[in-house]
Amino acid sequence: MTKRAAIYARVSSEEQDGADRYSITAQVGDCTELAARNGLTVVATWVDAENYRSGKRLVPPSGWRHDRPAWLAMLDAARGGEFDVLLAWNEDRLCRGYRPMIDLLDVLESTRLAVGLARGTFDRDTFPIKVWAAKAENERRADRIRMGHLGRVKRGLPHSNAPLGYIPVRGEAGVVTGYEIDKDRQALLYELARLFINGVPYERIAQSFAWPDSRVRSASYIRGLMRNTAYRGALKFNSKQAGAIRVVSSLPPMFDDQTARGIESELARRALVAKSFPRAMNTGLFSTILHCGYCGRPMASHVIHNRREPDTRYYRCTAHVRAGSGVPRHPANTIREHKLKDLINAIYNDISEAQVDDYLATIETPSPVAHSPHVARAIEGLSEQARDIERDLKGVESAAARAALTSELAHIRDQVQELEHSQPAPALTLEPAELRARILAFVANQDRLNKPDDELRPVLLAILPKIYVRKGELVERAEGVPQATILSEG
Repeated sequence: MTKRAAIYARVSSEEQDGADRYSITAQVGDCTELAARNGLTVVATWVDAENYRSGKRLVPPSGWRHDRPAWLAMLDAARGGEFDVLLAWNEDRLCRGYRPMIDLLDVLESTRLAVGLARGTFDRDTFPIKVWAAKAENERRADRIRMGHLGRVKRGLPHSNAPLGYIPVRGEAGVVTGYEIDKDRQALLYELARLFINGVPYERIAQSFAWPDSRVRSASYIRGLMRNTAYRGALKFNSKQAGAIRVVSSLPPMFDDQTARGIESELARRALVAKSFPRAMNTGLFSTILHCGYCGRPMASHVIHNRREPDTRYYRCTAHVRAGSGVPRHPANTIREHKLKDLINAIYNDISEAQVDDYLATIETPSPVAHSPHVARAIEGLSEQARDIERDLKGVESAAARAALTSELAHIRDQVQELEHSQPAPALTLEPAELRARILAFVANQDRLNKPDDELRPVLLAILPKIYVRKGELVERAEGVPQATILSEG
């Protein structure tokens, strides 16, 4: 009976597939000839030649990775007894790391699978030693590459490809000896810099800028261009051997001094604005209402942006991990908004009108809140900076220094004004009769929590001035915090 064979081929990168020595075509061809010489019938061929997604990243099918798609499919087929002999070009094409080696050895021990190589012979006993040697060589090669990058940076050259706008100048044998400016790309970069210095957001630049090839670049791409110090005469590089280094670039400067200073000033301004706008300041339906069942602090609202599905909002306690919050560490506390709605719906399915009237007699209609605590703290901090500058101005005599301080003061005041108008009031003040009508409608409606947030928040603030969540469930109080007032049966 003819034995069944399967071929596995791999390249470490998509570019390597073009090399004659390692190309997939050459590997499969040699393995097919090996099968023909030994009277084997090839029943399947698995190839790892393209980058694939691992988690949130695209990664190459390197030999040390155990999650290569074709590799996993081949191992599953081997466990199922779909072939008798595994053919590969050499051992390095199978694996260069311990984890994939262990997976392969497990399959070999649990089945009668044999391994044949087009280049060399396979020995199960010496295979781990060869994998160790291949792994060590990989690490040495990576060290050599890092040292090569470091050497280029110390000579004032980019550690890899030159930034956009530079053309390599090659000497003898095609070796890069320097770079010159591409005038057409330089004009594009000056236009990007002009928009950036004028305060246009990255997202708007990315959406509106017209590139010659008509492709749309992302906001992060624009941000990377503006942050690239090579355009302003410096190179940065991080390495295990030397740490973070910064050297003078040998590249001709892309921007003139005035434009370079304008970019640096705008980068500093945007960094200051980013600190004044915390990530957790976005307001959700239950913002200021929902509190942590462990520490009692308000839970921050966050949004997961999905491409093909509606955005997902969730609430999370960040106080216990934030430095200087004074809150002891406690288990992570997170809940999605849709689950929170289901929990609240279960409470209000059987509330009577008399219970609503009794409840309304015991509460006060909440006043509208001007800002979230995050925005209020940012306004307070910027206002303190403005007061400090005003005090400094009284003792400054230099006209240039006064002009600089005055400009900074005006900039801070603009930020305060922007913050004050950045967030609408999260609650609306309602007359008692209208509030009662809304609460009754809320209780009677089985679809009560699928209305717009601006209609629901005044009702929720009256019905649920403060609710606590712990371990994904509503609780009556936080640990060590007074009991919350929650309208419920009885």
